[in-house]
Amino acid sequence: MQFLTKEEEKTLKQILDELAAQYNLFTKSKEVYRRKESYYLDRLWWTKVGEDKIPVVAFEIEKSLPSNERIRKDIFNLAFSRAPLGYLILSHTRIMLTKEDSLQKEAQKVWVKWYKKEFAKVFRNYYKPFSSFIKIKLVDADNLLQNRHL
Repeated sequence: MQFLTKEEEKTLKQILDELAAQYNLFTKSKEVYRRKESYYLDRLWWTKVGEDKIPVVAFEIEKSLPSNERIRKDIFNLAFSRAPLGYLILSHTRIMLTKEDSLQKEAQKVWVKWYKKEFAKVFRNYYKPFSSFIKIKLVDADNLLQNRHL
């Protein structure tokens, strides 16, 4: 179940690229995939020290309703980036305002209910082993789209 349109996702990425420039950080303005380290990120900001690129901030954007597995993968990807700060951008407000009885599919109802009741606990549990070397913040996509800051 998609909560963000392709256009909204594109706008979020543009906002992140603009913010990187404001903070004097670099981004390739595209997704980052590192086969060797086995991670994929929607955006990565870095700084340069001499010829070296040092990861500073990593981003994952969840367009759809995040499942237990998606949250785990997002946290792993953020942690494997080696950036000390990560942001997980979610459609939190949209999900919380969704009424389960308005959904067509039973699986969607189950996952919306799971998100409302279990997401925070699951997120904390998966994040805990990595919390000593990366701080991961949750950001509401609508807030970022409206206010254009983290």
